[in-house]
Formats: sequence, C-alpha cells, structure tokens
Amino acid sequence: MIPKSACPLWPADNRSDLGRKARQSAASYTTYVDTISFLTIYRPSIKVIISGQTIEVRSVARLAECSGFEVTVLAPDRGSSLIREIVDPFSAVLLLHHDLEQEIPVLEAALQTSCFYLGALGSRRTHRQRLDRLLRLGHSEIELARIKAPIGLFGPARDSASLALSVLADVAASRLWAFG
Repeated sequence: MIPKSACPLWPADNRSDLGRKARQSAASYTTYVDTISFLTIYRPSIKVIISGQTIEVRSVARLAECSGFEVTVLAPDRGSSLIREIVDPFSAVLLLHHDLEQEIPVLEAALQTSCFYLGALGSRRTHRQRLDRLLRLGHSEIELARIKAPIGLFGPARDSASLALSVLADVAASRLWAFG
C-alpha cells in the first residue's frame, strides 16, 4: 500500500473533500479512488460550434456558456472556411439556419470533420430536402447518417429557450454516449 504521505494529492484523511472537488469540475476530469490507487482521467472540454443568424443562436450560445461548454458562434460569411480549423473530436456542431442555401456549405464542411455531434434545425420534411440536396452533391448515405435532425432531445420547440435546452441536453447525452 502506498503511504498517504507519499502522495501530495491525497486528501487529508477526508475522502469527501476529494469527491467534492471531483464533482465541482466534473466537466474536465473524473477521479477514482480506492484504498490503494488514485486515478484521474482528464478530458478536454466540449466545444459547441454554432452556425446561424437566428434568435435561437443567441439562446443556445448563452445556455451553452452557462453550462460550461466552450462556445464559438461562426460568422455567416466564414462558417464553412473556419469549421475545418476549429472542429475536433470533442466538438458539437449545431446548424441553426432557417435557410438551406446558407446551411449547405457549412454542413458540407462539418461532414468532413471528426465532430462527435452534428445537428441541424428543421422539420423532418426540411431534413429530407437537406439529404436530397447533399446526395445530389455527392455525399454518401453513411456520411449523411451523422446528421441529427430535427435537432434536439425532445419534439418541436416553440421558443428559443426550449430549443436551447433540448439541443444542449442532446449534446450532453451524446457526449456521455461517445466518451463515457
């Protein structure tokens, strides 16, 4: 057994202190403790990358920031060029457009990334139109299966706050499924 004095990170005979610290920053690491070992797993914070020019963008960005996510809102004219540079496997890309013409270039760029979540606003009918257009542009059905649409965890949201909650709950659930 490792003596407690040999490990400067060991709490002073009070495991609840360690548990409280782990809960306070659970977004960045998880701590496991038993009687003979101490293991800390660090995970990068989740990035939420939002494209769109709607009131929903502001609501989702605000709630994401309050939830501890790292938030980037893409400028409408630079979204497709920046997305490849900033997206990593710990990124959720949210397309909150009401116009397929503006969305498609950003969506095509996002499909080429390793983001763990890719969601798009719109009804099932809009999503069928989106998929038809992307198939005509040469994307495979396997690629297109990555797109979560309609976006969110629960049915159609009638206001921007409900949509933000639904979308970020879906991102959080997908994060747990993807990374444990």
